[in-house]
Amino acid sequence: MKESTLPVLVFGSTGYDIFAVSKHFKGQTDGQAQSIVFDHPSQIWLDNSISEPGGAALLASITLARQGIETQLLSTIGADGLGKALRAIVREEHIQDTALAQTAAHSTDMHIHITSSGRDQTVFHYMGAFLSSNKQSVGKLTSHFQWLRIADIPADKKVLQALLNLADKTGAGVSINPRFVHTYHSTWLLKILQRCAWVFLNRDEASLLLGGYFSLEEAAEKLQAAGIVSGVVYDDYDGCCVFTGGQRYRAGLYGKSKTLEPSGAESVFCSAFLASVLLNESLEASITHASAQASSVRSVVGSRAAILQKPALRKLTIKHVEGEYS
Repeated sequence: MKESTLPVLVFGSTGYDIFAVSKHFKGQTDGQAQSIVFDHPSQIWLDNSISEPGGAALLASITLARQGIETQLLSTIGADGLGKALRAIVREEHIQDTALAQTAAHSTDMHIHITSSGRDQTVFHYMGAFLSSNKQSVGKLTSHFQWLRIADIPADKKVLQALLNLADKTGAGVSINPRFVHTYHSTWLLKILQRCAWVFLNRDEASLLLGGYFSLEEAAEKLQAAGIVSGVVYDDYDGCCVFTGGQRYRAGLYGKSKTLEPSGAESVFCSAFLASVLLNESLEASITHASAQASSVRSVVGSRAAILQKPALRKLTIKHVEGEYS
């Protein structure tokens, strides 16, 4: 495996995913609406329950580290048993944990997935530890890094600004996956994205940011026109559209297998693409690697186990859809 000389700092959430699966969660139909109805008090017997480490930053860090890239995790966990277990996992994955903070004010973040089929879910999110991140802790960071991977967009604008200022100070490149774009005003966020070397957006978030529903190619074209240098627009059904250097490329999905659990696929897709870029691989190889990793994650419950160390890749057809802009 090639080793990168570019250390990466990954910012975002770290926690646990708990998957609770039961046939009782299929819902009851009342006209057009469907809902899960519980009697109170009630007892629901589960068909299966799985607990796995998760969070966008942790999964991004694992993906990068497994490709031989020096990776450091900038995140916050609780000072509890789950937090201790997560720190042990970070070290097992050969990820630097000196910037992994602990807070006694919050429990470790947790996402509870209540599901009957994997795709149709009700998810309870607790992200107190991640939301406790502040600009002071970011500003004090002295780590050496050449790339900043923002895997979660922070709720506090000052934290995001502090991260970008830190990258500017060190001359680091910035890769961002701004999930939940409604957190910020679209005009301000677009200005932030213009400062990034690579921007990753799923089609729904891109459409929300741009103010309409667009195809992959349309969203990529509009993001290019908005002054974003390089980026990827993707989804779980049609693949992705990559734009860089005035050109756009289109690719379908790597695998057609049935999706068992989509959680984590987005973060892994973006980080796998970045890993290939940092390893100086071709654009075609970057797209193929990202899509293959995401396909693997979608086919397994528990993203960590599905992240490939060194995938044996079959060729993915990449279509050049647009030439140079004048």
